[in-house]
Amino acid sequence: SFQAFPNSLPYATAKAGLLGWTRAIAHEYARDGITANALAPGFVETDLTAAVFRDATRAQTLAHSTMLQRNSVPHDLVGATIFLASPASSYMTGQTMIVDGGFTALGEAKPTS
Repeated sequence: SFQAFPNSLPYATAKAGLLGWTRAIAHEYARDGITANALAPGFVETDLTAAVFRDATRAQTLAHSTMLQRNSVPHDLVGATIFLASPASSYMTGQTMIVDGGFTALGEAKPTS
C-alpha cells in the first residue's frame, strides 16, 4: 500500500515488506540476468473483495477515489502483466508497477456526490 488507511497496520506492513522484498530479490538475482518486479493493483473486483462490492455505497466511494472514476477488474492487469513477462521489460528490475486507475497519483479519496 502506498497510502495509509484506518485500521490497516498489518496490511500496510505486509505491502511495504513486499516492496522491499522486490528490490532485494532483484538485487540478489541480477547477477544471473534475472529480473524481478512487482505489480501493485488498485482495488480489484474479485471473489476476495466481493463483500465490499455488495455494498454499493462503499464500491462507489472506492471508484470515486480513482482518477478514472471506476474500480478495477482483473482484465485491467493483463497489459502490465504481459509487459513484465515479456522481453520489453528486460532492463527493468526492482520496480513496482502501479496499476490503480490513478488512485495513488490522486493522493486522497474523493467523497461521493
